[in-house]
Amino acid sequence: MHQAGRAFLFHSGYRTSGEAHHATVVEFLREGLGQGHATTLDLMDRMRRKRNRATYDAVGTISTKEAQEALVASAEFVEEIIRRLGVR
Repeated sequence: MHQAGRAFLFHSGYRTSGEAHHATVVEFLREGLGQGHATTLDLMDRMRRKRNRATYDAVGTISTKEAQEALVASAEFVEEIIRRLGVR
């Protein structure tokens, strides 16, 4: 989701700078995609924070159910970005 979000951000003529690139992408997407994607972007933001904790703090912070939910949402999200970018 993050990479697809970055592609959309770049395609829109923006670049991130400074710290917190992942959070910046989520905030851009909230504006760029609109309210219709709030639930997906909330999930993306939660998983962003969990990824950070899992990477730097504690192992086992992401459940199998959460990972499965993220995979489904990611596939749908990437398809939406592909549609918006007109890649296919």
